[in-house]
Amino acid sequence: MESSHLTILKLMMSFLVGAVATCIMTLGYGGAIGGHGHAGIDYACGYFTPVYSPYEGTVIYRDDTEGSLGLIAGTSSPKLFVVGHMATTTVAVGDRVERGEVLGKEGYKGEAYYDGRRENSPAASHRHYAIYPLVPESAIRSGEFYIFLGNDWYKDEGSNYLRIRDPKNGYAGACDPLKCL
Repeated sequence: MESSHLTILKLMMSFLVGAVATCIMTLGYGGAIGGHGHAGIDYACGYFTPVYSPYEGTVIYRDDTEGSLGLIAGTSSPKLFVVGHMATTTVAVGDRVERGEVLGKEGYKGEAYYDGRRENSPAASHRHYAIYPLVPESAIRSGEFYIFLGNDWYKDEGSNYLRIRDPKNGYAGACDPLKCL
């Protein structure tokens, strides 16, 4: 019989990687890469394998150069979920996505590393997941960091400005995805 900790870890993994069963975590939260603390987790599941959304939410940015998408999920406890390094993306800014929906295909765009060095090939293919807990407008304090997208401040569906909960935690406000999924 497996431990409850292992069962919980497997459940969290299923939210992140969907139906892909052969993923390997290549870098955890907090690991050093490129001279800075790693603000997410990386999984190598195979070049061009589907990347699934672990949340229902709204896509708020897309950067095809970096292969990144960001979506806002949740209302009472909102989060900014970011996935990076995708080869392709299948959703656009403003799209509503469901949990389990394909967001794109795994790739190596942006700063991808393999065997400790910058690599621009399928060998470096992985998906980077980062989660930033947000605070609704009612809890905003003067001088806090707000989410700025394009030429305007991001507002949720209720026209509330959102800010990252703890922007000075050493990881630009990101939390460990395996603990705050």
